[in-house]
Amino acid sequence: VEALSEYGRLIGMAFQIQDDYLDVASSEEDLGKPVGSDIVEGKMTLLVVNALSKASKEDQERLITILKEEGDENVTEAMDILEKYGSIEYAWQVAQEDVNKAKSLLDILDDSPAKEALLRIADFVLERSH
Repeated sequence: VEALSEYGRLIGMAFQIQDDYLDVASSEEDLGKPVGSDIVEGKMTLLVVNALSKASKEDQERLITILKEEGDENVTEAMDILEKYGSIEYAWQVAQEDVNKAKSLLDILDDSPAKEALLRIADFVLERSH
């Protein structure tokens, strides 16, 4: 039971991180909403927190300013800052690590349709495009 609870926690985190990743790494057509909408909404996603922890003082201040702005005219600049500090790739790696950990927790289960479904759910988290 404890392993399944941890599986759920990890998959939930990976799903959210993947959602944040897709917000800056997808096309508007794939995403079904404008790219960078989390930036426009000023959300402190894992990508933003990671960039702020690595960025120069100037880039930190600029990113924070963009997150506080109304409108989307500087979204591309914010995405460039996230890319500059490797935050987009970092988010992808964290989501992948969480999914891999979650799947390994299922090793305690006998092979069954239920186990197979849980493995497919984990894979879906990373394979989805919106």
